[in-house]
Amino acid sequence: LTSAFFVSQTYAVNLDLNDLRDPDKKIEHIYRCSFTSSWGGIYSTKVPADTGSEAMSSCKTWGLANIDRSQPCGSSNIQDGGYGRIIIPLNLRNTDGSCIVGGQGGGQVDFNAYDEGQTETEECPPSNSPLHIYDYNID
Repeated sequence: LTSAFFVSQTYAVNLDLNDLRDPDKKIEHIYRCSFTSSWGGIYSTKVPADTGSEAMSSCKTWGLANIDRSQPCGSSNIQDGGYGRIIIPLNLRNTDGSCIVGGQGGGQVDFNAYDEGQTETEECPPSNSPLHIYDYNID
């Protein structure tokens, strides 16, 4: 049983506690994208951006890629509706599973970006220190 608490020197990891480094700090400005659809769906996501204009662009990119998942059959006919708006056909799924794109007419998604301030995260290893890899074997 004592071998469960000891390993050979070959596999031992000798950490130099005097060589510890602080992690890099990454500061990002975060905006919350809020989406409201004409068919009643409400969605939100967070995006990093430096300005409100950049945030609106990121919100639109996210919306164009993801809003179609909120309705039957998805849609490949999503359009840019201008500032703060996405135009999307409202699909109709038939009882046999087939889909009629735009079968329920047209819809729209209005969105806006709300400033949530800065967030700080830590990243390791710090950029000023090399990567340290410690191999070990568990049998």
